[in-house]
Amino acid sequence: MAYKSLAQFVAALEAEGELKRVKEFVDPRLQITEIADRYIKNEGPALLFENTGTGFPLLINALGSEKRMCMALGVDKLDTIAEDIEALFKTLTSPKQSLADKVMMLPQ
Repeated sequence: MAYKSLAQFVAALEAEGELKRVKEFVDPRLQITEIADRYIKNEGPALLFENTGTGFPLLINALGSEKRMCMALGVDKLDTIAEDIEALFKTLTSPKQSLADKVMMLPQ
């Protein structure tokens, strides 16, 4: 895991210029979806709505680009994760020859 908390990830997004903070009041039922839709369609940054009238902020579009997904996963390219998953499935599905190999596959 690349970040220990969502707050760390938000700080990293902001440091990379991948986050826009919205401090003005925005209605969470009517306005946020419209604003987010416009940003998403224009490949915009993640949005952190700080004043939703609900007592807590709302982060949206945090994984809306390949760069932000890579940041969240702690990799330079998404292909790295795909290769790791492929290697894991090969290990799990390959025939096991010895008893030791079979025992190694048991959950700890």
